[in-house]
Amino acid sequence: MAMTKNEFLTQLGHRLRALPEDERNDAIEYYSGYLDDAGEDVVSAIEHLGSPAEVAAKIVAEYAVSDTGGSDDTVKDRKLALSVLWTVILAVFAVPVGLPIAVAVAVVAIALLVVIFSLVIAFGATAIGLFAGGIAAVLGSVLALFQNAPLALTMFGSALVIIGLGIMFVKLALAIAKSGVSTISRFVGNVIMRRSGNE
Repeated sequence: MAMTKNEFLTQLGHRLRALPEDERNDAIEYYSGYLDDAGEDVVSAIEHLGSPAEVAAKIVAEYAVSDTGGSDDTVKDRKLALSVLWTVILAVFAVPVGLPIAVAVAVVAIALLVVIFSLVIAFGATAIGLFAGGIAAVLGSVLALFQNAPLALTMFGSALVIIGLGIMFVKLALAIAKSGVSTISRFVGNVIMRRSGNE
């Protein structure tokens, strides 16, 4: 049985739920207009477009390539980036790229994600250790102040350096998380667009 315009748009909207609402609405509006322009030949137009899964995969891939390098300054934006990455990985299986390629791309993307997660954990643990050492050094400098002022000032300066290094490691961990997820999304998105363009 042929798919109707409403069925196509409903399934497409469902598969685009990981995208921001305005991006999803723009895509639905575009394809609704496209199918309206087809007139009586909607069934052929839908067959020409491909399944909603294939169309959604291409849209998500284009979004990943163009927008995930943007601002991920809030927790909501970082969750959206991870959601888009996961959707892009799943989209690989919707595009007719062949199962071996889809599995290989998904495995590479997940392996890179594990590496990024490991780096973020390692840098985060280092930052916690540096913060703890810096606080201990500050307390030690306060106690030393009553016995040896020059030593106390040296310890306090060292504590500030240690805390500064901790802040640097936190920023490094956040930068790796932000750029790593967007880079993986762009990589997978490029694969989808290249392979679907060759079909």
